[in-house]
Amino acid sequence: MNRTVLSASVVTGALLFALGVRAWGLLHGELVWHPDEIFMVVIPLRLLSGDLNPHYFHYPSLHYYLLGLAYAVLYLLDLYRGLTGNLDEWVALHGLFEMERLRDVARWVSVAFSCGTVVVTMSVARRVSGSTAAVITACALAASVLCVRQSQIASVDLTMVFWFVLALWSALRLLDGGRRRHYLISGLFVGLCAGTKYPGVAAAGAVVGAHLLAGGRILDRRLWLAGGVSLVVFSLASPFVWIDFGTFREHFLFQVEHVRQGTQEISLPIFHHLWFSLRHNLGEPAWMAMLGAGAWALYRRDRQIGVVLCAFVVAYASISWGELVFVRYAMPLLPLQAILVGVAIVAIADRLALRFGYRRLWLGLVAVTILALPAVRSMRVAQISAAVDTRTQAREWLEAHVSSGARCCNFGGWGGDVQVRTFEQLWWLLVRHQEAFGLADLATVAPSLRPRPSPYYSFTAGGDRSASETGSWDLVDDVQCDHVVIHDHPLPSSRLDSAFTTRLPIHGQRLASFSPGEGIGKAVFDDMDAYYVPIADTEGIDRPGPYIEIWRIDDQPPTHRERPSVTERLADAHALLAMSAARDGRMALALRALHHASQYDATNPRAVAAWAYVSEKTGRFQDSETAYRELSRIDPGRADGLEGLARLLTAQGRLQEAADTRGAAAALQPRSATASIRWAQALSEAGREAEALRVSQEAQAMPRR
Repeated sequence: MNRTVLSASVVTGALLFALGVRAWGLLHGELVWHPDEIFMVVIPLRLLSGDLNPHYFHYPSLHYYLLGLAYAVLYLLDLYRGLTGNLDEWVALHGLFEMERLRDVARWVSVAFSCGTVVVTMSVARRVSGSTAAVITACALAASVLCVRQSQIASVDLTMVFWFVLALWSALRLLDGGRRRHYLISGLFVGLCAGTKYPGVAAAGAVVGAHLLAGGRILDRRLWLAGGVSLVVFSLASPFVWIDFGTFREHFLFQVEHVRQGTQEISLPIFHHLWFSLRHNLGEPAWMAMLGAGAWALYRRDRQIGVVLCAFVVAYASISWGELVFVRYAMPLLPLQAILVGVAIVAIADRLALRFGYRRLWLGLVAVTILALPAVRSMRVAQISAAVDTRTQAREWLEAHVSSGARCCNFGGWGGDVQVRTFEQLWWLLVRHQEAFGLADLATVAPSLRPRPSPYYSFTAGGDRSASETGSWDLVDDVQCDHVVIHDHPLPSSRLDSAFTTRLPIHGQRLASFSPGEGIGKAVFDDMDAYYVPIADTEGIDRPGPYIEIWRIDDQPPTHRERPSVTERLADAHALLAMSAARDGRMALALRALHHASQYDATNPRAVAAWAYVSEKTGRFQDSETAYRELSRIDPGRADGLEGLARLLTAQGRLQEAADTRGAAAALQPRSATASIRWAQALSEAGREAEALRVSQEAQAMPRR
């Protein structure tokens, strides 16, 4: 076969393989939300308000602008097809109820940039070591396990890597006595890289390294021109870094401190990416080939590979200085590793061909020997990603068997929670929506919204309850949860208190459980990331996700509620917003949110609870008492109204009424020792010691949490 045709065929196969394994998980099933993906929806979406300040600077703004543009194009297509009425309606629908559609757009953007990186990395390899090495490099990067794994989620990493490799490509041109335009182009790509993710400024290492290896001086005007262009491009890509410098400074310093401190104990974090990330990315044979190619290039003082090594060293330093060493931080190193592996495979094949002949045969054998392992592993990662996640299984079970509105105490950690629709999540989204679009505009378009019917639940752990996320019977009692959902996994993002779980069979019954497979204990994960797709040793893993159990708590009445309408959902979310704003002292927002909650559904129990709470916070105690009594009337099976009323009566010194109200609340929770203890305390405060002693003894006889 003609050499050109063979090379073209291999490259085409590599690109198709790259696209296939990266898109596999997106085309089949649903890979559930990674915790960071929601920001790739809500922040770009708020740009459609006309305010181009993202107000969020943990990352620079370029990727947000790209996604905002993609979402705007999607809106125009929907408008053209008659699927939406106006922008406010479209934003409300996709920002509050159907975020998955925009998330998937952002994921496809990651896939596109990842596949594009294979192409530009091949161009770099061709310049470094010829066309044969370029073909092998394309095959290596196509099979990159970490690239395949990261490409399936919406993030800035793959976009940054694309600009990083282009900066390296332009830097290599400086070795030939680069002209001014080559420095300008290099500065452009460094600026785009840094404008996507701050550590992307490490791409400047390739430019400076190439300039010095070409014999240039550090004070050369062309080099400083490239630096100036980088700064200008970064500023254009993230202009509000300077315009809103106070917010940028706060977020940037938070991120620096976060990276410095880390989240998990890692031995010698400075070597983590060299030993862990790069070794698992292409497997041990390729890892050793990479090290050998780097050492050989240093020995031979190869200028072309020297530029690659400069980029590698500076990028490595930019991601390894702190305790936080997510595997995804190593993404800019992966194309460089692929280049070095390509160079090593060609060098090994050439040595064998000099002795035995048959160069093309040796090339194929060496390439297959080294790259078969990552190819198989990347296909396995794609296969697992495409399987139904345990959290999806649990969500479908809950939606089929547990009534909408049920109160679920979710324990294990927010990163591995079952991703059902919750009123708490809708409240979080509403907070972001009102910051950009306001509550009044939402009220205008709410009647025309037609999201898919879906049950909604209340999840109680996470956020400000993070101290209880490993399991808390006090929280179960305080919130009156009728179900407990727990998850466990070797990842630190799923962890449970054994003292809590051992008592679950005493107080409830297990309804369902879902397992990712028996091999979960042996698989290799990124311990710092709440990403449940393994990296290596995947035998016995059937699907992503943690081990999940769903329990019914015996001493709580079951909830029976139909799937909520749009107005009911918004009433709940606005009520939660009103209570959180009142708790934070933002009374103007609390009153606005309460007004809208009442307009959406004045008889909604949570809206009435918000009325009671906000009234109590503003000193309108008579209104608060009226609201608590109304809550008890419209939701007679729950003790929330009575408990709130008892607390209010106690604060007002109406101790006899408070004791009677506590008794009524305890009657709704006949198996709750905690409710009975509160009743006994109220009786004692009211001077009814004999009754208090009797109730206290009854409480002591109940099974304790």
